[in-house]
Amino acid sequence: MSVPSALHEEIMGTIGKLSAEFWPGAPIIPTMSAGARTAAIYVMPGYRLMAIPASRAMVDDVRVHGKDERALVRSFFDGQEYLYRLVKMLSGG
Repeated sequence: MSVPSALHEEIMGTIGKLSAEFWPGAPIIPTMSAGARTAAIYVMPGYRLMAIPASRAMVDDVRVHGKDERALVRSFFDGQEYLYRLVKMLSGG
């Protein structure tokens, strides 16, 4: 069992700032994942981000982890750009 990762302001602030650029008004909601985490093995803080937003249609048509799981193409590429920019911001680049 691992303890929850601390919500460091330098990390959460960066996530909030960049998220506001991509998805204005969307809340940042820290949650704990019930799935396995490598961070627990190494006793280090871990953060997981969902950077592929769901469309309204996807909310009513949940197919998470099914054989036909899907995301909007635009959402996939937006999420890729978001994660790329976030890593650059957090690494000082």
